[in-house]
Amino acid sequence: MVFKKISLFIFALLWLMWAVYYTSASFEAKAQPQFHIQLSNSIFLWIDGLNSNIVWYKSGIDISEYLPRSSCNMYSKFVWKSDDIYFYYLKYQEACANNMIVLQKNGVNIFSSMHSLKFFTTFEIYNKFTDYSTSALEEVLVDLSKKQRTLQAYKNINSENAASFLAIRKKRKYDEVSYVHGIIQNILESREYPYLIPIQGYELPTQKSHMPNFSRGYRKEYTDGIHHGWDIYAPNKTPVQAIDAGLIVRIVEGFEFSDLQNIKRGPQLTEEEKLINLDIHRGNQVWLKTMKGEVVFYSHLDEIGSDIEVWDLVSKGATLGTTWISWVPVRAYTDYHLHFAIQKNPYNVYKAWKYSYLDYMWWDWLLKWLSMDEVKKQQYDIFVK
Repeated sequence: MVFKKISLFIFALLWLMWAVYYTSASFEAKAQPQFHIQLSNSIFLWIDGLNSNIVWYKSGIDISEYLPRSSCNMYSKFVWKSDDIYFYYLKYQEACANNMIVLQKNGVNIFSSMHSLKFFTTFEIYNKFTDYSTSALEEVLVDLSKKQRTLQAYKNINSENAASFLAIRKKRKYDEVSYVHGIIQNILESREYPYLIPIQGYELPTQKSHMPNFSRGYRKEYTDGIHHGWDIYAPNKTPVQAIDAGLIVRIVEGFEFSDLQNIKRGPQLTEEEKLINLDIHRGNQVWLKTMKGEVVFYSHLDEIGSDIEVWDLVSKGATLGTTWISWVPVRAYTDYHLHFAIQKNPYNVYKAWKYSYLDYMWWDWLLKWLSMDEVKKQQYDIFVK
């Protein structure tokens, strides 16, 4: 009988200890911060409002003096508290692959959480959608317009006095959709206008040897032996302009005559090797991807504009460089001119913004294989008269 009472006492004691432990552990778990949600998983770098994020934690302890930190280049601050919900503002300076956020105070970490982000730049968005045909862009625009109308009620939401975090998220989505909508609209509007002639005050050539598809027999052994674009003759260091608003996708500078020694020769050259040889012949270059999605190769340049870099967006008429010589066929060649070719975009949406520099060279050049009469006729529809 005594043994039975002792057993019951021990069982009751163990149960009480377990209950106390479970209750305290449960309370401690509930008190610890828990990452719940973020405003958006899309960050548009360098665009005010869209380059920031808001994250919130639920916590049974006061974490207002802690700040989210990560290896990303970002600024963070505590913004407000509602009951046991703590909101933090994050602003990103550059793209980052690390998706870990740590709540930290004076170098001490109290909680780590994972969150997924996608980073975009304006260049990347233009680069993607300029690879869409006009009809494909119009379809995307219709879809974005529908989303805008769905989110219209949240257009003027003020994040500082919004009734709910959901309303703030809807406002952010409206802003993101509107931003991309504006870019696509700009591309479509730009496509309605012809290109500028790349040297202001000069006309397009009418001499056959200066136009697309003319034979370049002297270099047939190491290129395709065809002239892909236009030659506009102008004095040395004449400014060259962007024929359209667009993206700088490649710059080649520092060309020396000795670089021509890198040209491969022989009967077994591949088509790719011939393209690379032709690229060497172009010397100093700027490649401009226009709003039409075509890529303009500006070749034989002397100086490249000091204020342009790859990934820049430039306006129509912006100065890209100055004219020089082609160094062909001999070093003393002094026929100053701009050579430029326009590569036709195949508008493959599945390949959009994923093209390499060599891919651009594989594209057909504009007016390829047309007769000289047809080139003369059509070129005046392409450029400002």
